[in-house]
Amino acid sequence: MERTGKNGLRIFVACPQFTRKALFRYRLAGYDGDWSGWQQESVKEYMNLPSGDYRFEVQSNFSGAIAAYSFSIPPPWYASKWAGVLYFLAAAGLLWGMERLSSRRLNLQRKKLEAENLLAREKERLQLEIRSKNKELAISTMNLIRKNETLGKLKEALQKLPAASNTPKELKNLLRMFDDHISSDHDWELLEESFNNVHGDFFKKLKTQYTELTPGDLRLAAYLKMNLSSKEIAQLLNLSVRGVENKRYRLRKKLNLPEDANLAEFMIQW
Repeated sequence: MERTGKNGLRIFVACPQFTRKALFRYRLAGYDGDWSGWQQESVKEYMNLPSGDYRFEVQSNFSGAIAAYSFSIPPPWYASKWAGVLYFLAAAGLLWGMERLSSRRLNLQRKKLEAENLLAREKERLQLEIRSKNKELAISTMNLIRKNETLGKLKEALQKLPAASNTPKELKNLLRMFDDHISSDHDWELLEESFNNVHGDFFKKLKTQYTELTPGDLRLAAYLKMNLSSKEIAQLLNLSVRGVENKRYRLRKKLNLPEDANLAEFMIQW
């Protein structure tokens, strides 16, 4: 018997005690279903046998006795027990890696969701703060408008008083006091502070892009961004509505706005 290749076997048989030529039949238990036919060939070869345990049996026509030989074909390395252990370890490692990856992905998603929730809460807080500051700015502006409107009416009333009621000098002093309070820089400073809290670096950006703007132009731009009417702006600047319209015209020229552009909308969107 000799091995041929990894899964092959060549078996030699003989009957030396008999002088006549013998006939043989073969069977490989575990592989052949039945005995082969009687034949003179004394060599039997098997190729590419599957792994497993086998029993080769041979019988001659001179004797009913069966000669046998048992052998095994080992499985290939990838089907061995050690390979099974490696497969198990690899599968376990793969499952562990997938679980780790899934856990990491879930952890990242959780952190992302927490960050988004935190950002949403911060955004909501800022929006509430802006709304609150807008409300404060609106209240401050309207209070200033009402104050100037009241002072303006008192000024008109004083101007209508008979000259005998007060001396011309005293009347001029009173009127000058009204003018000082109506166009007070202190009022504008308070209003400017509230405006900056809401609109940030509005003045800085505007002044950077349009270098020719004066402080008066910037004040008018702020009132326009607050969407105040010319009448309301007139109360704040102690001017007539006509005077405000003239200032708006000059500001439009400095901004190089086309004729069909709305100055107030331009400032609101700035």
